[in-house]
Amino acid sequence: LTVAGSALRLSDARFGQAVGNTPSVTTRFDWVQASERLTVQSFGLATGSIDATGSALITQTLSAPDAQFALSLVADSLAPLSGLAGQNLQGRATIDVSGTYQDGSDFDVNARGQGSGLGIGNATVDQLLAGVTRFEVGASGQDGALAEVSADVQNPEISARVSGPLSNLAIDARLANVGLIAPDFQGALVVDGTVGQQGDAYVVDVDLDGPGGTTLAVDGRVANGGSANLSINGAAPLGLANVFIAPRRLNGRAELDLQIAGPLALSSLSGTITPQGAEFSAPTLGIILTPITGQIGLGGGAAQINLAAQGNHGGSVDVAGRLGLTTLDAAITATLNRFGVRDPDLYNTSVDGTVSLNGPIGRNLLVSGDLRLNETEIQVPSSGVSALGEIPPMDHLGATRPVMRTLDRAGIASAQDTAVEIASGPSSTRLDLTLTAPGQVFVRGRGLDAELAGELRLTGPTSDIIPQGGFELVRGRLDILNQRFTLDEGRIQMSGSFDPVLRFVAETDANDITVMVILDGPASSPEISFSSSPELPEDEVLAQLLFGRNLSNLSALQALELANAVATLAGRGGIGLLSRLRDGFGLDDLDVTQTDDGGTAVRAGKYISDNIYSDVVVESGGRAEINLNLDVTSDITARGSVDNSGNSSLGVFFERDY
Repeated sequence: LTVAGSALRLSDARFGQAVGNTPSVTTRFDWVQASERLTVQSFGLATGSIDATGSALITQTLSAPDAQFALSLVADSLAPLSGLAGQNLQGRATIDVSGTYQDGSDFDVNARGQGSGLGIGNATVDQLLAGVTRFEVGASGQDGALAEVSADVQNPEISARVSGPLSNLAIDARLANVGLIAPDFQGALVVDGTVGQQGDAYVVDVDLDGPGGTTLAVDGRVANGGSANLSINGAAPLGLANVFIAPRRLNGRAELDLQIAGPLALSSLSGTITPQGAEFSAPTLGIILTPITGQIGLGGGAAQINLAAQGNHGGSVDVAGRLGLTTLDAAITATLNRFGVRDPDLYNTSVDGTVSLNGPIGRNLLVSGDLRLNETEIQVPSSGVSALGEIPPMDHLGATRPVMRTLDRAGIASAQDTAVEIASGPSSTRLDLTLTAPGQVFVRGRGLDAELAGELRLTGPTSDIIPQGGFELVRGRLDILNQRFTLDEGRIQMSGSFDPVLRFVAETDANDITVMVILDGPASSPEISFSSSPELPEDEVLAQLLFGRNLSNLSALQALELANAVATLAGRGGIGLLSRLRDGFGLDDLDVTQTDDGGTAVRAGKYISDNIYSDVVVESGGRAEINLNLDVTSDITARGSVDNSGNSSLGVFFERDY
C-alpha cells in the first residue's frame, strides 16, 4: 500500500482460502485512487478451473460515476458452478464482457464468448448443446432503465436471435432437427415474431412452423402480474406424444383453436382440439383405431372428450367424458359396438358393452364395465412358439438407442426392466369388469371342438387380477384318431393376460378301465394328459383307449396309429379337413360320425339367432333328422327334433350349475 500526495495505491494484493472440499480461491487486485479518479489497473480471481481477469476506469464522484470496464472469464470446467446453477454442469467456456456507465444512469454492456462440450446431464438437452456454442449479448439503457437488448446464439443444432427495443423485440429462432426430441419427426422447427412491452403488459405475436404439418400462431397480451389474454391457433402432429406412450402410437394431426384468459395456468385454457386423419395403434394388443373423429373441448380446468373410432377388426368405439387437466381425475366411458378383438393365432371375437374410467389416473383409478362377447373362436394352436417354452427376459448388451426403441415398441423387456417392474409393487389401477357370453364361445384345435357359455368377472388391481366365474361347457367333443369322446367338463378362465386358461375333461370306459382325457393350461400352449382308474401309465392308458389292448400286444400298424394320435395331442396334426370345410361353409359345427349300425352320418349345425341353435343329421342309410334348441332362459331350454320317417320329439329341460 503506497500513499503519494493525494494518490492511494494498492498493488498486487493477494488473498486465498480453502475450506473442506471447496477449491482454493486466490484474488489479485491492483488499483490507484487519486482525487475523484479510481483506476483498477488489473484484478484477478482464480479457483483452479476458473480464472477471471479485468480492468476498470472510474471518474467523477463515486455517487454518479463515469465508468469503463472489461472482464475476461476462462472456465476450463464448469462443474464447480453446478451447485450455484442447480444443474450438473459440463464442458468449458470463455466469456469477454465490456461496457460503459455514464452519469450514473446510462449504460451499454456487451458480452461474447463460446462454450464446448456443454451439458447438464440430460440426454435430450445435451444433444441440443453438442459441438461449439457461440453467443453474443448486448444491452443498453437510459436513466437507469433497460431500453434495447440483443442476443445471438449459434451452434450446430440451435440458432436464435433477439433484437430491438423492449417495446418491439424481434424473435427469430431455429431448431435444426426436431427428431432429436421427437424421433418420428425429422426436420427443422422455426419460430419468428415479435414480443413488445406496452404499458404494464407484453404484446405477443409469434408464429411457429415445424415438421409433420406443425403450424401455430400465438397472439395476445400478458400482463406483468401474469394474467393473460392469448389465442393459440394452428395444427400439431399427434405423433409428438409417441415418445411418452411407446410402444403405443398416434398418427395424424390435431387442429387447435385455444384461448388463455386469466392466470398462466391450465385452469385458464379453453377452446377445442379436433383430430384430423388420426390413428391410434396398440401393437401388443393388435388393435388399431382409425379414423378417430370428434372433438375435445377445454374449459374450467378440464377436457370434455367426445371421440369415435373404427376398429381394425370391425366394429366401433365411442369415448365420452371428462378429464381434469391438472388433477387427471377421469370420468370417461367407452362404448363398444361389436368391436373386434383378434389374435390371428389364438382368438377372434367381437365385444358389445361399456367400460368406464373413474378416479385419478395413476392414483386409485377404477376401470369398470359390463361387456358381452359375441360369437367367439378360440383356436388351440397346433404347436407352441418354441419347444423350449417361453423366452425368458434377456439383457441386451450394447444395444443402441434405435434398437432399444424397437424392443420397447415390441413390448420386449430386459431382465433389469422386469426386476424393476416386479419391485415396483402393486398397481394403483383397480378392475371391476364383467364379461358375459350367453353362448357361441367355441374352442377348437388338437381334436377339441367345444362350445361354452357363462359369465366372468375380473376384479382386483391390474398387477394381480382376481377372476370370478368363467365360461362353462355347453356341448363338445374330443377326437383322437378314429375315437370320439363326448366332453363331460369344460371351463375357460382369464388371469392377468389375454391368454385364456382352458380345462376340458372327457371320461370313458375301456376294458373295465375308466379313462379321463384332460386338456389343461393356457390356450396358447395347453397340455394334454391321461389318467385312469385303476391307475396305469399314460402310454398304457392310451393303448387301452384306442385299441382295447395292452401296449405290448399292439401290432406295428397299431403302434404307428398310436404315434399319430400322440402327435395330434402334442399339437402337430394341423387343423384338419373338417375344420376347413366348416369355416368355408360358414357353419358353427360340422362333424362326421359313425351310426349304431356301422354306417356314416354327417352333422351340420348353425346358430340361427343368439338363442336358437339348429343342426341337421344325414346318415348314409338315407335317414335325415333336424334338431332345434331354443334357450328360453339361461336355465330353461326347449329341444325338438323331426326325421324323414315321421318321428318327432319335443322336451323342455331345466339345467343349472352349482
